[in-house]
Amino acid sequence: MSELHAKMTDTLVPFPAGPHTDALDSSFGIPDTYKAARRTTSWIANNLRATIAMSMRFADALLIVSAALAAYLIRDNNIEHLDIYFTEITINILLTEICFQHVGLYNISKVSGLSIQIYRLVLSYGGVAAALIVLDYTLKISEQISRVWSAVWFLLALLFMATVRFAVWRLVRRLHSAGRFATPVAIIGSRASVRHLVARLAPELGKTIDLVSVFDVGEDNFQVFDDLAKASRVNCIDEVLIPLPWTSAVPLEAFLQPLRNLPVTVRLIPELPKTSFGCLSLGEQCGLPAISVLERPLTGLQAAVKRAEDLIISSIALTFAAPVMLVVALLIKLDSPGPVLFRQDRWGFNARKISVLKFRTMKVATTFDAKVTQATRNDPRVTSIGRILRKTSLDELPQLLNVLSGEMSLVGPRPHAVAHNEHYIALIDNYLGRHKVKPGITGLAQVNGCRGITDTIDKMESRVKFDLAYIDNWSLLLDLKVMLKTVFVGFANKNAF
Repeated sequence: MSELHAKMTDTLVPFPAGPHTDALDSSFGIPDTYKAARRTTSWIANNLRATIAMSMRFADALLIVSAALAAYLIRDNNIEHLDIYFTEITINILLTEICFQHVGLYNISKVSGLSIQIYRLVLSYGGVAAALIVLDYTLKISEQISRVWSAVWFLLALLFMATVRFAVWRLVRRLHSAGRFATPVAIIGSRASVRHLVARLAPELGKTIDLVSVFDVGEDNFQVFDDLAKASRVNCIDEVLIPLPWTSAVPLEAFLQPLRNLPVTVRLIPELPKTSFGCLSLGEQCGLPAISVLERPLTGLQAAVKRAEDLIISSIALTFAAPVMLVVALLIKLDSPGPVLFRQDRWGFNARKISVLKFRTMKVATTFDAKVTQATRNDPRVTSIGRILRKTSLDELPQLLNVLSGEMSLVGPRPHAVAHNEHYIALIDNYLGRHKVKPGITGLAQVNGCRGITDTIDKMESRVKFDLAYIDNWSLLLDLKVMLKTVFVGFANKNAF
């Protein structure tokens, strides 16, 4: 192995820069429409990213100051202790720059969705505001700072930065589409594996990938290293892609060793079959490379944020809903004999059994219904007050207690009766995937019209589709959107009876 390594390393010797011919031809499956001419140099692409990132840093600082001045004008120019406000603004700028850097808001290398950027912006800047409040109380200067000014300042700064983020997002997307951020790439492997990889990368050629060179590694083809070294010096290659499985007679470890001498990023691209899973991610497990095909949703910071959301909003909602709940409880007692609350076993997180609370809307049954027959229009079992409660969804208010206890969430897949779960598991693919998160009082399915009786499998499949989409695309903004939509269109529904 050492002799092989020495023989391969010897090929990587300095040479005078000069013209170099790369094998960008149709035998590697490279589209004829793809122009091998460089759209932009690596130096220009990297400096363009740095310039945009630096401009965003200066813009954020300027916008925070502008928002502070605008809030000062709105506050009728009667603010005292300007030195304290100056310190407040300075600390805000420093914390904002640090937080935004940490969450990747200054990373121009990848174009993330606008909603993701706004979500990170709101969450990060909200953390900055919370940190400033704690700091002000700790330093005992909170009484010297106008609360009206602080609130207006925060909201204006958030609005200003969100607007600039939208403009920058559109600019970066256009630059990406024009190939201005394309990474210079070389591909090394057997002819068949290179052709397969080129076919997979075809949609990104000329956009995010600038394919500079391809190299066919035949048996004991040591010349490829010399060719790669020349290509990297002449064309400034940033990344080398090596498709797997490795079929060359040269061991992969010995092949990779000489690449340490080149200033390039080397990536192994495994040949994986197409799956219906989300984006694959490469990580490490006990020192071994591991490819993740499924991720547990809502972990770490996301789980903490959602739990805080549930506790804060449900506590506020219970405070305001308490008088209404007392009136409803009295009306139920006067309307028909029986308990005020109705408890039903449902499946919660990870299909664990929980007891869901609701206001009783039906007459007390004299016989046990194992099938859990759903309520239908003009159902005789529903009481007079129960019909109103079900129509307005006020019967769901006691579930705020389930949220406080941690069994449920404000937003999530609605919990179905145990009998319904057992029935649909065998009929609908990934039905149990609904239980990867806590069930919710309201959900994406409900605000999109999936309410009422599920008398056909198509109706249940539609619910499950929305539930799984919610889990895969969860964000704080999505939760707020669902809750807001529930307030305006979710409570009263023609399908609720």
